[in-house]
Amino acid sequence: MANYTFHNPSGSAYFVHELIPRETDGYFPTSSAQIAYFSGSSFSNLTSSVTNPIVAYWTTGVTNGVGTVNGGFHWGMVIPEGTSSVDFTPGATIPVSESIFRGTGEFTLILTT
Repeated sequence: MANYTFHNPSGSAYFVHELIPRETDGYFPTSSAQIAYFSGSSFSNLTSSVTNPIVAYWTTGVTNGVGTVNGGFHWGMVIPEGTSSVDFTPGATIPVSESIFRGTGEFTLILTT
């Protein structure tokens, strides 16, 4: 489980956690562990002023930022002004080199595992 805590001093921002695609063709997955990483992962303990902030492809089980992700290769959330956080529990462990964080706007991310 990892806790993502965001501090956004002004305006809106957006955060995405995504898997890195294969170098040969740009498609997913690069490994069977990548398939399991988001499939079966879950979100919990959301503290935010945003309703339904979790966006993940092929997601059917996330309501109000809490639930299970059924597949996909990335998830993201709007980062409102102030402090917000969410716990993410992956479905499998992958090397750090197989995922990346992206963001827009002005915010600080504190990742606690």
